[in-house]
Amino acid sequence: MSEFVEKEDVEEAIRLIDEAMKMSAMDPTTGLLDMDLLTSGHSAQERKEVQQLKTALSQLLNKMLRDSSASRVTALPKTELYKLLTSQSSVRIPEADFEATLEEVVEDEPQILLRDNYIQFERAQ
Repeated sequence: MSEFVEKEDVEEAIRLIDEAMKMSAMDPTTGLLDMDLLTSGHSAQERKEVQQLKTALSQLLNKMLRDSSASRVTALPKTELYKLLTSQSSVRIPEADFEATLEEVVEDEPQILLRDNYIQFERAQ
């Protein structure tokens, strides 16, 4: 081991750091370095897609809630909601993402209740 740092040592250290950054912070969907992957474990693209799914699901549920007030429909199987949502989407929505997002959306909507396998719409009093 040398007492002096040589130019080659610095170049190798820089190369190793660059390689480590690529391995740990490269977003596989965009091919770009995304520092959010290091800090949160999720890429900026993933967060954007989750927010878009949440918005679309919230809008769909709120429309259904309004429609349920004018009709006798007070519940809907989750599988039907999933089919409806995916039929309106141009991208594939994994069922696990749908389930997790549905739970988040329902938490914010007191008139929409999540039951075992269906969504229940509570009419406003």
